[in-house]
Amino acid sequence: MQKFKIVLAILTALVLFTISTVYQALADESPAKGDDKIIATVSGYGIKLSVFERYLKTTAGVDLKHATNAQKEFFLNDLIAKELIALDAEKSGMLKEEKLIENVHVAAITVIKQYYTNKMIQKPAYTDSEIEKYYNGNLEKFVRSDVYNGTLFYVYKEDKDGKDVTSLSKSAAEDIKKMLNENKSGEEIFKSVTEKNDKIKINGSSIEYYKGKYAANQDMEKIMLEFLKLNNGDVNIIEQPQFYAVMKMDAIVKSEKPAFKAIKSRVASDMEKEQYDNKYQSIINDLTLKYKVVLDQDFLKK
Repeated sequence: MQKFKIVLAILTALVLFTISTVYQALADESPAKGDDKIIATVSGYGIKLSVFERYLKTTAGVDLKHATNAQKEFFLNDLIAKELIALDAEKSGMLKEEKLIENVHVAAITVIKQYYTNKMIQKPAYTDSEIEKYYNGNLEKFVRSDVYNGTLFYVYKEDKDGKDVTSLSKSAAEDIKKMLNENKSGEEIFKSVTEKNDKIKINGSSIEYYKGKYAANQDMEKIMLEFLKLNNGDVNIIEQPQFYAVMKMDAIVKSEKPAFKAIKSRVASDMEKEQYDNKYQSIINDLTLKYKVVLDQDFLKK
């Protein structure tokens, strides 16, 4: 037991030394002094615009001028959460840095977050029955929906010179439909259409569709809804304002429920992550009540 305490003490000291070292190493990267808008405060400590701008770029690879309001809100709240942890670490004596928030650095805050949450969140030990119960209650996480495989061609209503060629495009779309029914290859189809009229613009691709894959792309989602109406081997043409979509359903692969034994470790890992995330959010909620947080709402709306 004495040996365990010594090892734990050394490990704790090493983590805290790493935190302090990272802070010192990054000290020169602090925002320039002078006028720098405060966009949020945490217990009186100001989060400067330049600090957030650097955090956004480092964490998400997004320039502030290109960030959406949703991105700004998400990553500002993320930064505030890490600063709440850093502030509580300072107040509890884990760190003795003054004005920790004003000099916040991404790498150091990440180290603090890992140490702080690992200290407060104990790694759970789940029984097989608990893991299997979670698996059966959350099948959508582990069983992918049916997969639809097909072929899709776009035939555009403007040619390569920008000239309207709707009638020619419609004829080309009918030719493609015929060749798909004849099981011609994509290469054969492309060659046939372009040889007939080399100014016609067409694009072809294979499709792999499953539930939610195109949810972020509304135009593609509309086309896929028509695609899903097809049975195996069916071919159809859908007219859109700028093009004709020619599609074929090549195969439908029905989903299968994985055997519990084969996926048990992944389920346990998901359970652990979910518990960690919930506990972490609970910690942040408690710290938000403990320390006053004020946001510049106008900044989030611009």
